[in-house]
Amino acid sequence: GQTNLHRACQEGNLDRVTNLINKGSDINAQDHAGWTSLHEAALAGHLDIVEFLLEQGAEVNAASFEDGDTPLHDASAKGHADVVWALMQYGADPEK
Repeated sequence: GQTNLHRACQEGNLDRVTNLINKGSDINAQDHAGWTSLHEAALAGHLDIVEFLLEQGAEVNAASFEDGDTPLHDASAKGHADVVWALMQYGADPEK
């Protein structure tokens, strides 16, 4: 299932995300599908959270279990150009 961090990223709640990370939540924890919190924030287009997670060391090329989707794929599919740019700045690999 999802972690509290996954849910906070979906909701766009940067204060909660920051609090959870500061209290030791695993930034790269994967849910049942292999999604990380960065996947959730990228899909929802929450640029502030994406940038925070990347600054805190989130794995930019984390791949889901089923289809290998990365946060870059998710942001691209939803047309979040600003998130795509941020992910690319942190080394997202479009070939993954």
